[in-house]
Amino acid sequence: MVWLEKIEITNEYVKYYYYVERNTKKGVLTLFPKTKICRVEEFCEGDGEDSCYESNRGHAFCQMMRYVKNDNYPDEDFMAWY
Repeated sequence: MVWLEKIEITNEYVKYYYYVERNTKKGVLTLFPKTKICRVEEFCEGDGEDSCYESNRGHAFCQMMRYVKNDNYPDEDFMAWY
């Protein structure tokens, strides 16, 4: 499960904290809607370049893309899957 918390939205980017179930250190993800480029500003606890949480980060980015598509940016959200 991955949680997202909105940090900031500008004309250039959408920025959210993300963190994985039971981990306390939040990471930062930035999405640039015009170019559809996603960037990790800071990894959350347990995440990293060769982390098993990479798929969780991917789910978070996909959710952020849905926010842009729907022009709806919730303050908090979470994703769960099996």
